Amino acid sequence: MSNVIGLSAYHEENLRKLAAHLLPGNLETDFDMAFYTSYSRSIEDSAIDCGTAGCAKGHGPSAGIPKFHYETWNDYGLRVFGMKVKTLEWEWVFSGDWYSTDNTPEGAAKRILHLLESGVPDNWCNQLNGYAPLCYL
Repeated sequence: MSNVIGLSAYHEENLRKLAAHLLPGNLETDFDMAFYTSYSRSIEDSAIDCGTAGCAKGHGPSAGIPKFHYETWNDYGLRVFGMKVKTLEWEWVFSGDWYSTDNTPEGAAKRILHLLESGVPDNWCNQLNGYAPLCYL
């Protein structure tokens, strides 16, 4: 495996595993990109397998990428996906703002794969805000 953004093999493998889990769209729990943004900022230690809506990162444990009980979702994302919150790559893949443009597990999976194969597009912010066509569709 190789990726254009220079992630470690471990982080790339986890992102590909998450994308493979999300891509078919047949998830065990609901999917909602806004869930992480609106809920987890105030309650970082929310339950992992609660059966409620979760963003792309929140589906990592059900994709077989374990989260430690004491770990915040931000720490989890850094440890298993190699992405700090609010970096360009994180915004492209995990931003809760995708809820208004592409709030689907398939879209999140395609953004992950696009990131690994092509990096973050120059007009990513316009895509996120619905001002430009989504390059990964």
